[in-house]
Amino acid sequence: MRSQDVVIIGAGAAGIAAGRDLHDQGVRFVVLEGRERIGGRVWMHHDPRTPVAIELGAEFIHGSAEEIEKVLRDARLPVVDIAGRRWMVSGTRWTPLDDFWDRLCRVMTLLDDGKKRDRSFQEFLDTHPGGRRLARDRKLARQFVEGFHAADPRLISTRALAQSGTPGEEVRETRLAHVVDGYDRLIEWMAAPLADRIRLGAIVTRVKWTRGTAIVEVMHVDGRNRFEIEARAVLVTVPLGVLQARPGERSAFCTRTIPIFLSGGLPIRCARR
Repeated sequence: MRSQDVVIIGAGAAGIAAGRDLHDQGVRFVVLEGRERIGGRVWMHHDPRTPVAIELGAEFIHGSAEEIEKVLRDARLPVVDIAGRRWMVSGTRWTPLDDFWDRLCRVMTLLDDGKKRDRSFQEFLDTHPGGRRLARDRKLARQFVEGFHAADPRLISTRALAQSGTPGEEVRETRLAHVVDGYDRLIEWMAAPLADRIRLGAIVTRVKWTRGTAIVEVMHVDGRNRFEIEARAVLVTVPLGVLQARPGERSAFCTRTIPIFLSGGLPIRCARR
């Protein structure tokens, strides 16, 4: 039985950031990652045939993003704003979308915050907000929600969109920027002091919790090596889609699923790409 103050499950941006804070405070911890790489949804492909890294996951810096900007400055990683015209394609016809944000906001500002009754974005669109005058803008808003949020309009909440889904009238929040060397450079910089604390290929299969103590059961990626870690606390930083996957299902981020059980037999699911 190994012992730590804190076990962090997941070596994505959240897990690495948490580990860095604990490292700075002198807390004993370990980061367990089921995949053979860190970064989670930050996933880069470096091809020698192109000088530009290919982002397969997180790509843009949206809006002001003060916390990310500070870390990037500390890491001395250059950032460039992305400029250019937007275009809409209909068949073979290309139409400039210089008024993209204005048209989007015409629809999104009609959202309420869901205090009375939350509903899906599709239900909102089905009421034809703005009437015939905003028919084309509603189509644009749907494409924005499906593309930018990668969300199903039938599922995403109008309350969530009203509270944080669009930049609104803040011009600064419409900004898009890009980490020149790729987002993975930021994760690597954050993880550098934690190198001896990160365990890759370590799949958590069970968390047994009682007040003040937790036992984390871990299986190596090969399925043969198993061990336990005792800790005072556990931070679960895996994506919500992994936690919500039902027994036998594959999560949205993975191709192989392994069940995690909390004390009391509650399955929360963990998965590995």
